[in-house]
Amino acid sequence: MKLKQYIGWLSQTNIFYYAITICVLSFVIRLPRDIITELFNISDLSFDGKTPETRFYIDLYFAFKSLIKAPLLETFLFQAIPFVIYRAFEINKWITISVSSLAFGAIHYYSVIYMIDTSLVGFLFMYGYILRGDKKKKPFLSTALAHSFANVLPISVLFIKQQFFM
Repeated sequence: MKLKQYIGWLSQTNIFYYAITICVLSFVIRLPRDIITELFNISDLSFDGKTPETRFYIDLYFAFKSLIKAPLLETFLFQAIPFVIYRAFEINKWITISVSSLAFGAIHYYSVIYMIDTSLVGFLFMYGYILRGDKKKKPFLSTALAHSFANVLPISVLFIKQQFFM
């Protein structure tokens, strides 16, 4: 499938396929960084000196915040509002996507690498939001669901680590 056809499919497909695809892409775009940091043994600069395993305790409330509250709130703040501004003031799409993704990354200030990763994912979320918004294909719900799906795997891994290995 050619890139243009794939983008067309992504803009028109149902919400579930869209969310799963964006979720998978959010992990794929981080792979090169994962490989480079592992290959060259690059350590991350944590702002509070904690690792994800010690920063978060996974319980029902944390799961609610990460899988429901944060995706809804962050989609509103970092995709819906920029989309409205993009439309109202006819701002360049790439400027809108870039500013939105940098802001999205900045609020995830746990570490330098995490901010870079979430900026990349924010880029993907905003691009998808505009793609779906231009076609009137429920961009808010599509993006919030993709965000929630993208949070499931890391939260599950942390939960398993905390329950069985710490």
